[in-house]
Amino acid sequence: MNHREQRRSMAALALVLTMVASLFTGLAVAPAAIAEDGIRERQYWLDEYGIRDAWKESKGAGVTVAIIDSGIDGDHPDLEGAIAGGTDVSGSGSPAGLEGLGDSPEHGTLVATLLAGRGHAPEPPPEPELDSDESKDNKDDDGGSSPSAVPTYDGPGNGPDGLIGVAPEAQILSISTWLGVEKPNPSGVSVDQQIPAAVRWAVDHGADVINMSLGSTSTSWPRSWDNAFLYAEQHDVLIVAAAGNRGAGMEQVGAPATIPGVLSVAGVNREGKASWDSSSQGVTLGVAAPSEDLVGGLPGGGYAMWSGTSGAAPIVAGVAALIRSKWPDMSANQVIQRIITTAEDAGVPGKDPIYGYGLLDAEAALTANVA
Repeated sequence: MNHREQRRSMAALALVLTMVASLFTGLAVAPAAIAEDGIRERQYWLDEYGIRDAWKESKGAGVTVAIIDSGIDGDHPDLEGAIAGGTDVSGSGSPAGLEGLGDSPEHGTLVATLLAGRGHAPEPPPEPELDSDESKDNKDDDGGSSPSAVPTYDGPGNGPDGLIGVAPEAQILSISTWLGVEKPNPSGVSVDQQIPAAVRWAVDHGADVINMSLGSTSTSWPRSWDNAFLYAEQHDVLIVAAAGNRGAGMEQVGAPATIPGVLSVAGVNREGKASWDSSSQGVTLGVAAPSEDLVGGLPGGGYAMWSGTSGAAPIVAGVAALIRSKWPDMSANQVIQRIITTAEDAGVPGKDPIYGYGLLDAEAALTANVA
């Protein structure tokens, strides 16, 4: 039994699957809200994909990840202290990129918590009301009340409740865009204008990694994007993009995951097999990561179950942040090489159009000897 099978042998929760697909026309189905209880136990990828073991090497400190998405709720308790800045490139959102926009305003928060959630300390229980006699019995010698023991929060990544992201000590830049066709952008700024503006802003404001949990049904991209993606490459910024989802009509990998230099992420189910609804195929695939039975944060502090390569991408982007934190001088291409070289082969031997180079192995990516 290999290490992945050993991890997978851990007890799994029976979860209701709700397919969520991110593309330029928006999310296919709204995520299913769930209670906060047991959120941490639902994060199976932390153990099965070696992320907890990778944390022995790095938690992403000192790395900035730009999330180009629908905007992030910076008040979510699991993102406290995680957002370092942001902007809106749609012309219709808040200047700091902290307002949900478009067909799927909750999408950016789902992505951000999965990538860099920090957990949170639970609220201490209210002190019981005591009558005068009981109050006297519970006084210390110095006249103060006896303290009640409550759980403590020991810093990023150590909160006892909520979501722990793959890179819980990384900083986030929120770049909000207006994607989708159900609700046209009130400002009239097109996707063709928003995407290159977002990429350039991320590079100019210190991003080490850019996560793009969005896609299209086209393998090609507008000429207006060329210079922006080249600009990111010239400044050694690593871009991770979702491959797309068949369940949303994306039979093959679409842009921006087809752009040279972008690390394209496919999706797999709980058993590590290619997901039918929540993945797509194509020769540009780099690596595969979980895209089903995911949990993420919702604006307002709630949580939801969701699926799609929109969730697989930030898992990989989080691992890229761990690597860049451990080896600050490593180039973006070397980070990609480390991720794909250490991936666990799946499907036909070698690289293939379903899994790319194989299943993500975070522990190996942080510890293996890679040329």
